Amino acid sequence: MQSFRNKYNRTLTGVIRDRLEGIEARLEIGIRQETIIDELRLEGFQTTPASFRNLLAKARKWRNEKQAKSPPKPPQNRPQPLRQGVDITEPEKTPKKCDFAKQLNSFNLEDLIK
Repeated sequence: MQSFRNKYNRTLTGVIRDRLEGIEARLEIGIRQETIIDELRLEGFQTTPASFRNLLAKARKWRNEKQAKSPPKPPQNRPQPLRQGVDITEPEKTPKKCDFAKQLNSFNLEDLIK
C-alpha cells in the first residue's frame, strides 16, 4: 500500500524521522507497531506493517549516517589546557635575571682584584 500525504503535505518518511526517538522508546517499552500505525492512520497516513518496518529501518540508517558525519563533540569532563599567548609572562624568571644583574653590578673591580 502506498503512503499518502496528509493535509500539511508531509511524507510518512519525514514524520517517522522526526518522531524516531519517541517511536523507538514506545517500541522498547512494549507498545505494538500496529498501535503506532493506527495512530498514524488517525493523522492521515496510510501504511502497512511491512512498509512501516521498512520506513523505520531507513530512518534508523539515516540517523546513524547523520551522526557519523557530524564532528565529534569535545570531552565534557576534561580540564582545558592553559592558553599560552603573548600577554602571558613568567614572573619568576624576570626577578632572577634582575637579581643576578644587580649582584654583578654591586661588585667593585678593586674587590675582585684583591
